[in-house]
Amino acid sequence: HVARKYLEEVYALALKLAGAISESLGLNKDYIEISLCHGLQIVANNYYPPCLEPDRMLGVSPHSNHEGLVILIQNDVDGLQIKHGEDWVAVRHIPGTFVVNLGDYLEKLSNGKYKSVEHRAVANNCSGPWA
Repeated sequence: HVARKYLEEVYALALKLAGAISESLGLNKDYIEISLCHGLQIVANNYYPPCLEPDRMLGVSPHSNHEGLVILIQNDVDGLQIKHGEDWVAVRHIPGTFVVNLGDYLEKLSNGKYKSVEHRAVANNCSGPWA
């Protein structure tokens, strides 16, 4: 029951964001939702615990996502990085917040007005509750 409620709320957030993006492109508010056949929600769970030997781990290679929006909740182990220009920038965990990445679909739909976010996950050692 808790997972279902969470997914319903995240989906509602995605629809609000998609509506705002549609309007910013001069389209009807429901354009992106309709173009995705009234929405598609995929759940992927990845757990990245602190790594005691991060120099020996690969992490997740740089990539962008094919979806429209990725709504991510992070744990308190900072490992997510985004590409900004030529640099990799750490996305710090802020409790109670989401990270929203735009995917390839929105870059194509907007003719490049919105850019897909290249990102990666790096192994990280932290002094959090698991260390």
